[in-house]
Amino acid sequence: MADKDPRRRLCNSEKLALLIKQGVKCFYCGIHLKSSLLGDTDDFNRDPQYACTDHKISWVNGGKTDMDNCVMSCRRCNCKKNKNNFNEGGIAA
Repeated sequence: MADKDPRRRLCNSEKLALLIKQGVKCFYCGIHLKSSLLGDTDDFNRDPQYACTDHKISWVNGGKTDMDNCVMSCRRCNCKKNKNNFNEGGIAA
């Protein structure tokens, strides 16, 4: 396994760029996302539509924290995927 990327989080400008690139939709299920970066003020801890950054190849499995490996997802999909890797045929391998 490759060494872990020391940077685990994207900066706000990278998150915003991903949100725009994805049409403000969850990468996995397509639900419309909310984000404080877009002016939404809903409670992150209670709103399943709140945007989360996710690594397609999990950070704990050596995935890089960059624009090619990270996507924006809803909390439900992020929790469902957990530390598994993204699989083109489904949500997680």
